[in-house]
Amino acid sequence: MQTEQLQRPKFAEQEFAFRYLFPADARVQRWPLDAFEQQLHFAPPAPPYEAGDAEDLEPIYRGISAGVVPPAGLRARLLCALLAIHVPTNITPFGIYGRHGSYPSPRAYYPLMFTLIDRERAHVCWIDPVALQLVPLASAISRGTAPLALKLGVNFEVYDALYNLFRKSLFALEAGHFFAELTELGNALGFTATLVFDDAGMRAEITDQSEAPVSATALQAHQDYARSRNSSHFGYGLYPVRYPLAGTELAALYQALRVALTAAQQQFPLTVQYPISIRICLHAAAEQAAGIYALESDGLRCVSDLDPFEACETFYNYPNFNVSNATALVFLGVERSVFALSDTQFIALNCALGFIAQYLIRYATGLALFARPFRSYDQHGMDRLLQFNVESQMTYYGVMLGKNRCAQHIGVLR
Repeated sequence: MQTEQLQRPKFAEQEFAFRYLFPADARVQRWPLDAFEQQLHFAPPAPPYEAGDAEDLEPIYRGISAGVVPPAGLRARLLCALLAIHVPTNITPFGIYGRHGSYPSPRAYYPLMFTLIDRERAHVCWIDPVALQLVPLASAISRGTAPLALKLGVNFEVYDALYNLFRKSLFALEAGHFFAELTELGNALGFTATLVFDDAGMRAEITDQSEAPVSATALQAHQDYARSRNSSHFGYGLYPVRYPLAGTELAALYQALRVALTAAQQQFPLTVQYPISIRICLHAAAEQAAGIYALESDGLRCVSDLDPFEACETFYNYPNFNVSNATALVFLGVERSVFALSDTQFIALNCALGFIAQYLIRYATGLALFARPFRSYDQHGMDRLLQFNVESQMTYYGVMLGKNRCAQHIGVLR
């Protein structure tokens, strides 16, 4: 075992190398999957499937598009939620990252793969979101007591070589974004989802809440939200306009973050032992001075009264967006001790960060703002700027909020 650990660096150590060293030789050719990635990897079978084997999901998807009452039964409601969340809602014509769903995916990869585990029927099926079919698989039923479970996998083959050291994090962050949506829509459709991490991978255990009324408008509201969420309907990125947060909007941001942190602690107990810190960069407004603020239990504490946006623009790595025009930048920080976590624990921590970021996206969309998560920044520079404790904390994940002056919907899939 010790020899194996020396030969294969831990997932967290690879992450550290990506963030602080960014070695050129680790991003030239796509690496083969390591043992941990092979456990998570799912290569989808190719259609056409044999006649009679696959279950047609198009009637369910038509109902989602029409905004009708969800079908009866836990299984049907879970499939409704999954299709509503995961099937692309918007398209950007001629854009290289053209697909957009109710949660974001780096470079519009959308590599998540979902397997439905039906313990009552003793069935395991893959959900094909393109062909809209439920495809039976010859797989063992995972242990668990809930009638249904949704196993989360990933097609690692879609990731560019650039992400050799970072692709497990990208998967886990995106899984957290997805799970936040599944939790939100599941509550409206009468079921709860609980994430489980074990040696069989990652899955959401689904429990029916028969006493909870099913919302007849939940699917339509989710579709409306998903179409509004997208932060870049144009092929050339965002076109932000300066829009400082008003006092009520800032108070709503504070409340959204507190709710997100509490929900994350309930779903991911690891975040209690390894707490997530938050820094918010703000422009000057009538009720708020410019500066960098730390989120604390009783409100926001100013850690720097200098306007940080020009510095953030210097540290931001992509040229398709002017950070200095963002309304706010929210950064999630973690304890450096997380690099001692096991691979499974580090996956759970990344899921928690994506889960929190998705709450921010919902907050921003409700204010007609865009919210785009990002990891593209100079790690050393951002750590110093945000004044995390350099001995024990580091900047991990960012979400930029802003007003896009070009916010019309161009393409809608129905």
